[in-house]
Amino acid sequence: MTVRAALAALLLALAGQAVGQSFPSKPLRIIVPFPPGGAVDPLVRALANGMSERLSQTVIADNRPGATGTVGMNACAQSAPDGYTLCFVTSDGMVVLPALGATLPFDVEKDFQPVTLLGSSKPVLVASAGSAFDSFKSLVAYARANPGKVNFGTFGEGGSSHQLLEAIQHGTGTKMTNVPYKGTGPALQAAVAGEVDLALSILPIVQPHIQAGKLKPILVVARTRLAALPAVPTYEDESLPLVRATWFGIVVPAGVPANNVARLHEAIAAVLADKAWRERFMRDDSYDVSGDGPQEFARFMAASRADGKAIADLLRVGGYRPN
Repeated sequence: MTVRAALAALLLALAGQAVGQSFPSKPLRIIVPFPPGGAVDPLVRALANGMSERLSQTVIADNRPGATGTVGMNACAQSAPDGYTLCFVTSDGMVVLPALGATLPFDVEKDFQPVTLLGSSKPVLVASAGSAFDSFKSLVAYARANPGKVNFGTFGEGGSSHQLLEAIQHGTGTKMTNVPYKGTGPALQAAVAGEVDLALSILPIVQPHIQAGKLKPILVVARTRLAALPAVPTYEDESLPLVRATWFGIVVPAGVPANNVARLHEAIAAVLADKAWRERFMRDDSYDVSGDGPQEFARFMAASRADGKAIADLLRVGGYRPN
C-alpha cells in the first residue's frame, strides 16, 4: 500500500469513528405497533427513558397500532435507515404472521435489522369476576357443557392471545368465541367490565384488578409458576399444545450503519442491566430478560421460525386465514 493510499484509509477510518461517536445527535423514537395502555406500553416507555439518559438524547415511544402490529412495523420499515427510528417487535409479527402467509407490506427478513432481544413475557389468562368459572379446569368443564358461550377477548387476529385460544380449544376439545380488540388494554377492560369472559395480559397489569376482585387468574403462559400466583397452573401443567411465551425485541430499518446499531444495543443493554430499573419495570417475575446483541438476536429469530410455523399450523386448524 502506498503512503497516499494508507493515509486515505486512515482518514476514512477516522471519519467512520467520528460518525459513530456523533450518533445520536437528535431525538430518537421507538415505534410501538400497539395501542397505548397495553401490556408492553409501560415497559417500552421505561426503556425509552433509560435510553434517553444513556444517549443524552430524547427517546420517545410512538404508538402506531393496527393490523396485529403490521401498521407500526411498516412505518418502521419505511423510515430512514439512520438509527433514529427503532421498532418494538414481537414473535407474533416477526415469525408467526409470516408463517401464516399473511400479506405483509414488508419482508421481515430483508427490511429489518436486529438490534437486541429484550426478553420474553409470562402473561396471565384472567377471567371476569362474573364468569361461571374460577379455575382453568372449571373453565374447560363449562366450555365443554356450553359450546361457544365462553367469550375470549383477544388483541388481534393471529396474535398471542388468539394463539392461546386455539391451543386451549385444540387441547381440551372445547369451542369458545373469539372477540378481537385493537389491543391488550381494550380486551382487558372488556373483561373487567364483564363484556367478555377471558383476557390475557402480564401480572403487573392484571394484579390490581385481581386484588380488587374484578378478575380471576386461571392460567400462566409460562413453563414455571409465578411466585405471586403459586396456585395458578401453567400451560404445561395443563398439557396444552404449542403454546410459547411471546418474545420481544428491538429492530431498525435495514441499512442502518453498524456503528449506530452497536451504539443502540450498548444503550439498551445498559438499561436492562440496571438493577433498580429491572426491579421496577421487570417486577413480579413477569419477564425473562435477555439483552443479546444483533448477531445473537438474528440467530434466535432464525431458530424461532420453526415455532412460528407450528403455531401457524394450529391457527389454520382453528380456521384462521390472514387477509
